[in-house]
Amino acid sequence: MWSSRLLGPAVVLAALLAAPANAIVIDPQIYYRWASAPGYTCSTSAGTITVLFASQPVEWNDMAVAQFKIIYVTNGVTVPTGPYSAPTASGSLVYGTLALHPPAYPANVTARIETYLGGTLKYESSMSATCSGDGSGTATIVEGARGTPIDFTGDGRSDFSIVRNTGGGPSGAITWWTGDAASTAYSTQLWGIASDFFVPADYDGDGKTDFAIWRSGAAGVAGFWILRSSDGVATFTPFGQTGDDPSVVGDYDGDGKADIAVYRAGASAGAQSYWIYKRSSDGVVVTMPWGSNGDFPAPGDYDGDGKADFAIQRNGGGGQAIFWIKQTTDGIINVPFGTPTDVIVPGDYDGDGKTDLAIVRGVSGGIQWWIRRSSDLVITAQTFGASATDFPTQGDYDGDGKTDIGIWRPSATASQSAFWIYRSLDAGVTIRQWGANGDYPVANYNSH
Repeated sequence: MWSSRLLGPAVVLAALLAAPANAIVIDPQIYYRWASAPGYTCSTSAGTITVLFASQPVEWNDMAVAQFKIIYVTNGVTVPTGPYSAPTASGSLVYGTLALHPPAYPANVTARIETYLGGTLKYESSMSATCSGDGSGTATIVEGARGTPIDFTGDGRSDFSIVRNTGGGPSGAITWWTGDAASTAYSTQLWGIASDFFVPADYDGDGKTDFAIWRSGAAGVAGFWILRSSDGVATFTPFGQTGDDPSVVGDYDGDGKADIAVYRAGASAGAQSYWIYKRSSDGVVVTMPWGSNGDFPAPGDYDGDGKADFAIQRNGGGGQAIFWIKQTTDGIINVPFGTPTDVIVPGDYDGDGKTDLAIVRGVSGGIQWWIRRSSDLVITAQTFGASATDFPTQGDYDGDGKTDIGIWRPSATASQSAFWIYRSLDAGVTIRQWGANGDYPVANYNSH
């Protein structure tokens, strides 16, 4: 049960939801952000356009070890500054006026604050203004937590989420049950059918995970159904075909939005495989040849440049697996790691902003987690979970910017199915009763 390679897309889901229990230890939300939207004016003098923000009100929280950058974007031209440290752990102040000079009207200017913890983008806050000519207005603020998987609330912590076949049968309607990681609050959402692939991610860039599924079919019929959290609009985009693997969705163009994507294995042994994705920034479909039939995809951002890379796990012979990674910035690398039958569990376990090579392996009834930290290349091993029953569900449940080891354990006993999380924040273990036997933990979609 623990290996996603043993699971088909049509997981039969049934039974009653267990009540949430066991509050999790959490890290306070980290941010440096715009506190309110100031007024602005657009004016022209001696041929120079000036967009002037009247003030710069900011507030910050839990910034003792975190840092922030400010990125200025003027008519598409980006100027990054920082990193900076906050003057205190928490607080607020109002800076003076801010002047930006676009080259021409229409003028589109943004001052974006990015908060980082250990190299991981945790929060993003943008203050923007648009002018078609001289005039005035009130800035627009868009903000939210970033970079956290299965975070439907946008608080920077992975949520406890399962899906259940509430309709019955292979085409039964699916209900998502999601428990907030920081409280006992929960929500439900009807989305998809039992034969769909579950691919939750932040497709609209608002800092919240969107409910999303990929439904197989012939080319032109198969595609992604996404319920955007930003506006509640449901979208369908035809993409892929039966046999594709949609679990490789990610931000390939670095615009802060997940791109729809599939991995298409070669048609025969050793034949070329392809990564196919549609850039959210401009709608262009890109096909990248990487891997071959028999390889397993290992998606992630291994060089920490904010763009998803192309990575596969390959049988290197002699019981050795080799990861071949085509990085968007740092080039191609290959790393011997693990065995060919290990299951890939990507994540940033050391919090340096880069995906670490990580696998799980069933050994003597337990699940062994092997992680190669990108920060120092040290390999760690830990046994957590039972191989006969548990599903890997890694994520950042305590909000500290590091991926936590985690599993979901179903139980035939009512109210005993639960998530077990090994917290990177304090090395403690959280047990959160959630779901029931026959459910499927959403976070397991990112096991390969």
